[in-house]
Amino acid sequence: MMNNYLDMKSFRKDVEAALTEVAQKYGVDIKGGNISYGENDLSLKLMVTRNDIDVQKIEFMENIQYSFTAFTAEDYLKTFNIKGTDYQLIGFKPGNKYSVLGKRVKDGKVYGFTYAGAKAAFGR
Repeated sequence: MMNNYLDMKSFRKDVEAALTEVAQKYGVDIKGGNISYGENDLSLKLMVTRNDIDVQKIEFMENIQYSFTAFTAEDYLKTFNIKGTDYQLIGFKPGNKYSVLGKRVKDGKVYGFTYAGAKAAFGR
């Protein structure tokens, strides 16, 4: 089988690295997706996204318009504090208990917060 010969995670990373120059040339990000393989072949899905637009910000704006109306456009990337730790408001995950997403300032790790908890952190 094909996976007896290849470490799939390493293969994906090597393909992404090899496509770095192409990604820079066209102003896109290229990430390897799912790999399926057979006896003598494999298929690697590539996800190509434009990097000249802030997709996260666009999604943020859509979410505050329809679901998370306690927040405004000015709140995007605004710092808030919960239990002595600073986070930046980066987005939302509708339909999830911890639907407000914050990126911890010190290391960039993303955490989810309840809508009520995030509103309280913003004083709303």
